[in-house]
Amino acid sequence: MPFTILVVIASAIWLISLAVALLALRWSLVPGARRFRAALISSCVTLAIGWLGLTRIHLTASKTVNDQVVWSLNSKWFFIVSLLLGAVSLAVTFWNRRKASLNLETRAPQ
Repeated sequence: MPFTILVVIASAIWLISLAVALLALRWSLVPGARRFRAALISSCVTLAIGWLGLTRIHLTASKTVNDQVVWSLNSKWFFIVSLLLGAVSLAVTFWNRRKASLNLETRAPQ
């Protein structure tokens, strides 16, 4: 398989994981039981894609001129961003769920 096709596939997977993570963040900020499940699933999908990208997708390219590296690209760094964004969206999802449940407990008549 040509290198350009591999780069296109890896970047498409990375962009999909970013879109899913941003959707999870948006859904976690909107209250509601249905949104919690969607945000939870989306966050877990983003974490899975980030982890698989770190462990399974390794694309490295560089250009050297006169024994000096002009540019270098490693796909690992892209998937670290995806993994971190998935972790943040999962944390925000659970934080807002906890905050909503605490608000319900304090508003309930005794």
